[in-house]
Amino acid sequence: MTTALRSRPSAHARELILEAVAEHPYVQQRELAAQLHELTGLAESTLIALFQQLARSGQLEPGLDGRRRTYRLPLR
Repeated sequence: MTTALRSRPSAHARELILEAVAEHPYVQQRELAAQLHELTGLAESTLIALFQQLARSGQLEPGLDGRRRTYRLPLR
């Protein structure tokens, strides 16, 4: 399998993450990872790594709800 073929599910998952967070700010990471796992078939650990990557790149802003990680789109 080529790198381009392997990266497509992750690219699609990135789009889904950004759309879901735009619709539901402060969504919990665990909840969204479980939902996206069902949609994409990607492992929840892979999805969590995508959340972290999007946060590092400034596309998501992390927060906490109690002890649970949440995300929202950054304020511009």
